[in-house]
Amino acid sequence: MSSHQKKITLFIILLITFIDWTGVGLVYPMFSSMLFEEGFLLPISTTSDLQKGVWLGVLLAAMPVAQFFSSPIIGALSDQKGRKPLLLVTLVMSFVGYCIAFWGASSHSIALLILSRIVVGIGAGNMAVVSASLADISPDAEKVKNYGYLNMAYGLGFTLGPYLGGKLSVISSLGGFAAPFLFAAAASLFALAMVQWGFKETFTVSAKAKISLAKGAKSFMKAFRIPELKVLFLCVFLFCFGWSFFWEFIPVHWIKEYKFNSTQIGTLYAYAAGFYALSCGLFIKPLAKLIKPTGSYFFGLIGLGAAIGLFLIDSSYFGLWVYIPLQQILISLLFPTATAMVSMQVKDDAQGEMLGTLSSVTASAFAFSPLVSGFLVGASHWSPIWAGMISMFIAAVIFYFGCIKNKYSFRSLISN
Repeated sequence: MSSHQKKITLFIILLITFIDWTGVGLVYPMFSSMLFEEGFLLPISTTSDLQKGVWLGVLLAAMPVAQFFSSPIIGALSDQKGRKPLLLVTLVMSFVGYCIAFWGASSHSIALLILSRIVVGIGAGNMAVVSASLADISPDAEKVKNYGYLNMAYGLGFTLGPYLGGKLSVISSLGGFAAPFLFAAAASLFALAMVQWGFKETFTVSAKAKISLAKGAKSFMKAFRIPELKVLFLCVFLFCFGWSFFWEFIPVHWIKEYKFNSTQIGTLYAYAAGFYALSCGLFIKPLAKLIKPTGSYFFGLIGLGAAIGLFLIDSSYFGLWVYIPLQQILISLLFPTATAMVSMQVKDDAQGEMLGTLSSVTASAFAFSPLVSGFLVGASHWSPIWAGMISMFIAAVIFYFGCIKNKYSFRSLISN
């Protein structure tokens, strides 16, 4: 593939990602408001906060649980069938999932909403395919930079999505909470059209490997048996667990402390995601030239833990608008850096499978966290802050002793 073709393919990958994550972000502020905001309560109005927290945990866990099983399978299939066919199939799944969600929200059915999250979670396995496609066209020297652009596209989509979701959910003539799901379905359909007519295959199909429904669990276990990657995968799991606990459940804290509604939650999510996207676009490229990926990851974990902990010192309304951008800047160091470090450790014909494994590790953390934290946040709306802070510090300590202490000096970490 020529340099010009690579640039066009990169643009299409980023555009598809932006559209896809606009759909994901659109519905992100919905569930906390559905359960904790007066006027639209699931499953029944007499449910206690503790029970609501458990239901919220189930709703948030359903998607990453499905993604945990689907990501390695879809990633491995993309190594066999090519990237484009798997992108098409998964986007169809996302479209169907959002249609089910629209039905569930319209009928106030929590069972249909859970089913929709499972279907969308299967479709979300395409994150492994998107990452593998980017790896296909990126030499090692450009991977951190290009994954930074990819995460910028995530962030831009997640900037627009929650804002639109919050606005649409309060317009009763459009269906209230059901409207954002319909918009998400339309966004998935548009992304499907972009892949069909604009995406150029990036990978030459390799020999077939055995695929099974248990591949997600097998890949998860395999990840922790690879000497070069097992510590990194553990740190990714801890980081994602803490971030999931904090960022998915912090709306409950906002509702309790500041009486936020879904529109205000969506606006704050959009504000945060805007800083994330801006950071990925502006900081990753120059940082990659100055600091080794290991240094970015280590200092990013420490900084993020401290930034989350600031809410324990200052819980003022003004503090939200100051500390959240700081958290998003630090998060922008972690996701693309981890993906690049994994990609650099594997051969070209295993990118889909190993990045699918990374996606599975990430999904397992995002699945396990709501199952645990749903109960805890129902008991105390301060728990997301404590859990997020402690998880980052533990991950930083493990990363230091497992990946840094015997390999790098602190001076070498900031000299790339």
